Formats: sequence, C-alpha cells, structure tokens
Amino acid sequence: MSRAGDAWLQVEIIGWEKYNPRSDRGGFSWFRMDNSFFLHMRQRKGVSGSATVLMCFLLAECSIADGKIFKLRPAFAAEMIGLTVPEVLSGLSELAKTGEIFFKPLEAASSQTDGRTDETDETRRTDEIVNSAEAEPTPAASETSHLANLWNQFCGDLPKVRGLSKERRRKSEIRWRENPSTEYWGEIVVRMSKSRFCRGENKTGWKATFDFLLQPDTHLKVLEGKYDDRKGSPPGSGSPPAGVHQRADDLDSTIADLLGGA
Repeated sequence: MSRAGDAWLQVEIIGWEKYNPRSDRGGFSWFRMDNSFFLHMRQRKGVSGSATVLMCFLLAECSIADGKIFKLRPAFAAEMIGLTVPEVLSGLSELAKTGEIFFKPLEAASSQTDGRTDETDETRRTDEIVNSAEAEPTPAASETSHLANLWNQFCGDLPKVRGLSKERRRKSEIRWRENPSTEYWGEIVVRMSKSRFCRGENKTGWKATFDFLLQPDTHLKVLEGKYDDRKGSPPGSGSPPAGVHQRADDLDSTIADLLGGA
C-alpha cells in the first residue's frame, strides 16, 4: 500500500448543512441527499462518476464524524468503494476544484479557514500527499476511532456507538493492534450484523454491541462461525427467514445470466 494511501487528510464538506439540516439531532449517523444529486454532480458540475461515488462516501463518513470536518485515509476510502488510491486522490482534487469539499494533509499547516481553494493550491496539496512519507496516523487516531467508525458503518440494526469512554479507547487500541486491517474488522462486523442471534433473535433477546466486539475472543469466534445462522434452525435461533436462501439463489442466477450475455 502506498504512503499516499496511508496519509491522513482533513476533509471539510462545503455546505454540509444542506446534507444534514437537522442540527438538533446531533449524534445520529445519517445525512439527506436530494434525489437530483447524481444529475447535479454529473451533468451540471461535470464531476466524474468515480468522484460522484466518492462524494457519497465522504458524506457518509462526515455523518459518522457528526460534523462537517473529519479525518480520512485515502486507502480506506479506496477499499470501501472499490477505487484505487490514485482514483480517490484524483476524485478529492476534482471535488475540491468544483467547490464540494476542502481537504489538506492533516499535519500540514494552512492559513485557509473559509473552505475555499484554487486549482494551483489544490494541485500542490495533492502532490504533497502523493509524495509524503511523513503523514502517518497517530495511535490515537487509527486505533481508537477506526473500530468505532467501522462498527457504525457496517453494524446494520445493531446498536451504534455514541461515544468512546476511556475503557473503550483502551480496548479499541488493543484489538486494532492485534489485527490492524479494515478488511478484517469490516468482515467481523458485517457477519455479526447478519447473525440473527447477534441481532437479538435468541432466548434472552440479547443483542451484540460494540463492547461485545471489543472482548478478546469475540472476533475469533465470529470468524469461526459461532454466531452464524444455522440451516434448518427454527426462528429465534439464528436461522434466516424461510425463502431467503431461495431468493438469494434466484438473484445470483439472474446476475450470472446478465454477465453471461454481456
């Protein structure tokens, strides 16, 4: 993975208020998008498709951070939305030039505070990111908040994280150092979110939480399939509803047919 992808950036969504108009609903990981968003970005502003998808991801990350300014690692964005790191950096530059965002290396000094930038400054800023070998994430940034962000992004109907206590931060650091991989922890959270047992369909109604994820053996048990739904198990014991597997098979078959005829 390139140094450019590992560098931390500070990103600001220009006009964040129009995407999150309910300032009284602080702490909720959501944002509002107009139904003409893609038309506006692609046809009126001439933004590329990859940059438009990146903008959607940035809005999601901003809502998780609960503020218009947040931290971003290009490699993480690339992994989440299926782009390369250069495509993410190019997309950031494109979005900055069209006035959608403002971004800079997290550790770089900057006197600009109004969120505006010009093409020359943005090109220089992007070149600094690509060539930088110093912008490494600090332990506090990468090890305490990263797991919480992944949890909130992929936990589905499970309870979201609303804050990080000192004990949560300590456990997050330990877990992240054991497996410093967004792919690894993303898979863990996704599998928990798909587990009927973890979602509360069990004899006691217990639901998996972020604190449960932070326990020493939870991630290993999830990978080993301890909480996976079992075929033929009755409702409430962790199996998916009747017909779900069949519908998934039908969908897979349809997609295969489409790909075969492409």
